[in-house]
Order: sequence, then C-alpha cells, then structure tokens
Amino acid sequence: MTDARLLIVDDDPAIVAGIVASFRNTAYQVITTTHAEEAAALYQAHDPHVVILDVSMRPLDGFAVLAQLRRLDPDACVIMLTGHDEVTVAVRAMREGAEDYLTKPYDRETLRLTVDKALAHAQLLRQHRLTAAQSELDAPSVEAVLTPPVARLLQILARKRSPLLVLGEAGTAKQLAASMLHRLADGPWEPLLRLNAAQKSPAEAVARLFGESGGDGLDSDRGLVHLARRGTMFIHLVESLPLSAQARLARHFGSSPEGGRNADMPSRARLVVSSRLSLEEATQQLDRDLMHLFAPMPLVVPPLRARGRDGLAAVARVVLRQQFARTGAGPERLSEEAADLLAALPWRGNLPELEDCLTMAALHSGESDVLTANALRQVWSEPAQRVSTPTGPSETGVVLRTLAEVERQHVAAVMRACDGNVSEASRILGITRTTLYKRLRELGA
Repeated sequence: MTDARLLIVDDDPAIVAGIVASFRNTAYQVITTTHAEEAAALYQAHDPHVVILDVSMRPLDGFAVLAQLRRLDPDACVIMLTGHDEVTVAVRAMREGAEDYLTKPYDRETLRLTVDKALAHAQLLRQHRLTAAQSELDAPSVEAVLTPPVARLLQILARKRSPLLVLGEAGTAKQLAASMLHRLADGPWEPLLRLNAAQKSPAEAVARLFGESGGDGLDSDRGLVHLARRGTMFIHLVESLPLSAQARLARHFGSSPEGGRNADMPSRARLVVSSRLSLEEATQQLDRDLMHLFAPMPLVVPPLRARGRDGLAAVARVVLRQQFARTGAGPERLSEEAADLLAALPWRGNLPELEDCLTMAALHSGESDVLTANALRQVWSEPAQRVSTPTGPSETGVVLRTLAEVERQHVAAVMRACDGNVSEASRILGITRTTLYKRLRELGA
C-alpha cells in the first residue's frame, strides 16, 4: 500500500524538524522545504495528499503560496500554521481554501489528529466525486475468479508503474483485474477512475477522458486523465476509442515523439486498458504508439472453458458465496458431481453465463445448502419456451414467469455478456440501438 504524502512548508528549520518528528513511524511520506518559493514545484513533483503551510514566511507568505497551490490543484488539502491567535487569520485561511488551521504552539497529538482528519475528509470528497462504491472480493476469491497465475502476475505488476493491457473475452472479469492491480499498488490513497469506452459515443468518451466540452459531470478543463492523479486510469474496451484518441493517450501516458513527456498534460497515473481483441488483432487494430506502451506482453485473462474442472469449480463456489451473501438464501457449496457437470459446458458467455446458470439452479435446490447435479440438470434440460402467465411454481416444480420477467432477465444477461456495449447487444438481440435503449428503460434492465 502506498503511504500518504505530507508536504511541510515552513521557513523555521526547528518547526520543520518538530513536525517531521511528529510523523516518524507513521503511514506518511514526509517532504519538507524551508523556502516558500519551492512549495509549488514540490507540490507538482510529489502530488502530496496534505500540505502543512506556515502563514508568516518571506519573501512569499503562506497565503501567496496557498493561492499558488489552489491554482495548481483546486482540491489541494492545506493546513495553515499561524503564530497569531487571531480570528481574522483563521477566517481568511478558510475563506481562501485551507482545509484547517493550527495556532502555534500546538502539541504533537493535536497536529497528528488534525492531519489525519484533513486526509480522511479530502479522501472522502475525492472518492465521492470520482468513483462509485463497489463491493470488493477477498484475495482468495479474486485469485479463483482471475486464476492463480493471473493473480500472482498482478502482484508482480503492482510494484511497477508501467501501463498495462488486459486481454480477454467478454465476461472474463477484466475489470476485476484492473481493480485488483490498483488495490495492490495504490490502496485507498489514490483514485481508481473508470471509463467504459463502448458505452459512450466517440466524442463523449474523448470529452470524458480529456475534459473538453461535452464531458458529463466534470469541469470543462478537468478530464479523467487529469483527475487520476497518481492513481489508476482504467479504460474498458479501449478498441471502441477512435485511433486519434488512442494516440493521444499514448502521448499523455508515455513519451512524445520528441522523446520527452507530454508537457501540456503530464501524467503520474498508471494507465490500464482492457480489450476483447486477441493479441494479434490488438497489434493490427490499436494505435501503434499505444501498443508500444504495453510492451513486452499484455495480461491475458483466460476464458472459463480453459480453466479446467477445478478452476471452474472454484469460480462457481465464489459465485455461490456472493449470491448467498446478497440474499441470505440458497446453496453455499457445490457438490463434486455438480462440479463435474459444470466442466462439461463451454461457457461461451463466461462469468455472466455461469452466474445466470447458478442463479437458476439455486431455485431448484430448495432448502439445501449444497448445489447438486440434479439442480443443474433441471436448468440445462428445461425447454427454451416454458413461459406461462402465472408467476410461481408449477405442478412440475418449474418456476413460471411472465414474459416481461423473461425478457428483462434475457436483456440484462446479454448486456452483461457484452460488458454494457449497446451496439453489440442490439446486434445480438436483433434490434436497433434506439429500440434497445427504449426496452432498457421500460424493463428497468
């Protein structure tokens, strides 16, 4: 886990030494300067999470430095130090964007609590604004879903900052791989920002990434690639981006043709992208400079049919535990015979198809806490057309559902299998994009 970074700016070396001592043996990386004019450059170089800034300095005072930092980063989290117990100084500090202030002299415990509180508040605001909450799997579950070799490789890659291309079929948990990499590398301190390029038009995706006019929910000059800071910028289905945008990503996260980093949009974030293309297809279809960033090899998440009997059974057990945790009902375990039967299917829809199968099989398991082969056989052997108007169990034990319920479940399954790609889902369903959008709204799928 990356430690939080703390920048101390005070022209009194004794004060700086005292603050450094206060944060010895804590989860903070401390950067210091006794020269106010160096503060902005240090902020750009280290991107600190919290700044402790003295008010009374020369030739620049603390308020002038605060203004510089706020211009560099409107989200800068700054605690002002003042030797004057004056309300006017505190009011001005807060009015000009400081997170908090402390009056000298202060005790070590108060200082640490103030910094911890400021960090927690800044992280909460950033997380609320930039990312949606998501449930996290534990490490053994992640290893089962991604396979042990992929999980081990992610642990190795987490120690690097190089860009990463994740390849795999639809439904192979490529987004989970990106989340795991971020969690291992950056922990809670840095943002993980996501963009599904297939769910937006090319113009919308570019606007969202680079903060140009049309980017929904962001300031016009602050795109996701800027907001990622030192965290992770994850782009799902990067092949959906125009080649010009792919080339722009290569310049932003790599080196420019002149050999230097892009001066207009420097990035300290890690770029992670996913694609359903094979390596050969990616080499032919993606921007050449972007592919060069991912050398020597991408990370490939194998499909379920390549996992073998034990690997597939491990994924199924994770799915069953998740379903039980959500509903408080259904089987939590998988019988050995059921594991054998699961290994007999090709699982072209990968994880979404497996989840749907296990959900339906759980309905046939009754009160048993073990998913049996018999329950799976009932799901596999049911005829395609078995819909009746009444809802509830029939005399044969088959769950009867309305046509709307069947359609909702089928549309949702197709959307999951396509990773939210409306164009691909509409092609599979045999309807237009406009009709699919309308049906999604009507069905709530």
